[in-house]
Amino acid sequence: MGYKTIKHEEFDTRVQEYWLPSDYDGATATQTLNSLASRFDGFVRLAFDDSTQVLTAVEYRFPNGSYQGVWATAEDPAGVVNAAQRAANRPASWDEMWQTYKGWNEFCQYAESVAAGEATDFLNAVAAYRQAPSLQAQLDIYGRFVMPGSPEQVTLDNAELVERIESRTDGGADVFDEAETEVVGMLRGRFAGFLAWYDRQF
Repeated sequence: MGYKTIKHEEFDTRVQEYWLPSDYDGATATQTLNSLASRFDGFVRLAFDDSTQVLTAVEYRFPNGSYQGVWATAEDPAGVVNAAQRAANRPASWDEMWQTYKGWNEFCQYAESVAAGEATDFLNAVAAYRQAPSLQAQLDIYGRFVMPGSPEQVTLDNAELVERIESRTDGGADVFDEAETEVVGMLRGRFAGFLAWYDRQF
């Protein structure tokens, strides 16, 4: 456990240097400290977890060296940091996630939980394919995801699209572009469900 003693006037600024638990009540803490400082010329001691830098307690130090507790968290510091990191990784929209991959790994987990894992596996495979397109890689993706009855067949409602993929024999980087667009459109509709799942998980 670490401690930092500061002037009470610095409290609102200095407290922002730490991870703050969800049960932190800054308004009440400030009000209590101001009330104590108006009667006693003392200081504020901030207690924090050394390993995580999570604020764990606020105490007022009186001139005689004694302390009065103002606030203390009931949360585990490691959990506070994990929750903050998860919140920071939560995408605000499908477009943000698709463009930046923020939250994409979690979306893939969600897709598995709702029996849509083949769709995200397909998108991941296509992204890797574009980095090194070849006829063999094209045939591998076709046989795994597109060919009727394939092990992880993705839903492609347009039969002509499947035929266009089958007719390609050049291993071009754009072979699966139309299929990707269709799968992305299907998954986009699941984004609200993903956010609800994400908030329950993290």
